[in-house]
Order: sequence, then C-alpha cells, then structure tokens
Amino acid sequence: MFYTFTVLLDRVPTDDEIEAGMRTPTGVSGIDDDPPAATMSVDEVSSWSEAFAAGVAEAEELGVRVIGFAHDADDDYVSEEDLAVRFGFSEQYVLELATDVVGPGGFPPRATSGDDSPLGYWRWGPVREWFREHFGSEVADRFDREIDAAQVVKAR
Repeated sequence: MFYTFTVLLDRVPTDDEIEAGMRTPTGVSGIDDDPPAATMSVDEVSSWSEAFAAGVAEAEELGVRVIGFAHDADDDYVSEEDLAVRFGFSEQYVLELATDVVGPGGFPPRATSGDDSPLGYWRWGPVREWFREHFGSEVADRFDREIDAAQVVKAR
C-alpha cells in the first residue's frame, strides 16, 4: 500500500538534508518551516505503523529528529487513495460513495479553491464524521487510532 503523512521535526532541515531526503526510498515530498515538518510518502508496506517506522528511520538517517506526527482532522486533506487506505476500501468504492452511486448518500463535498471550484480532495474531518455516522466508529477512527499509537511509540 501507499501511505502519505507528515512528521514533525526538531528543526528545519538544511538544503542538503532536504535534497538527500528527496532521493530516499520513502521520499520527502514537502518541507514546512513553522513548525518544522516533512511530508513523506511510503510505498510497499502493509500498515500505517510500518509506514511511520520507515519514515521516521529515513528522516533520522538524514540528521533530523522526528518528534511527532502532524495530524489535524480539520486541516488534513485526503484523496480517494488516502480514504481507501484509511478505511480499507478500494478507491473505486470510495469514489462511488462520494458520488452517491452506492451507500447512504450525502458524502461531504470536495474541498474548494478560492473561486469555489472543487478540488481533487476532501477535508478529513467531515469525511471521518460521515463514515462514523454511516459505518461506525471502528472504521471511522482507525486512522486516528494509528496516528495516536504512533505518537505514543515515538514518545518512548
């Protein structure tokens, strides 16, 4: 499976560290300065915990220390692929849910740009709440529990 997530760092990486990170198997796809963070993509692992472990190991090999995982349900954006991974469904099924082809209907709308045109992703918070209402908390909260577990493991 393919996973994308953001790790919080102890400092902003240097230009050389950023360049090296973009060549790693995990791959750093973005750096934020405030707070220091790196968006990472991990492929060919079977769970979030494996993805987090690979991402942390690679970030720390570059010389920066991972101090946590960034996760804000209100600011987190997700694609069909992200939702499929988080809920354990196929991308096709997620797209069919989102377009009311299957399921109970009323899926949250996609995020919009400044001119109100729809973007290619959704806000995580409303989608998670929709899944909680229609599929139960076990499915809806799986990703958040894995993020919380990764925080606890990283804190040790």
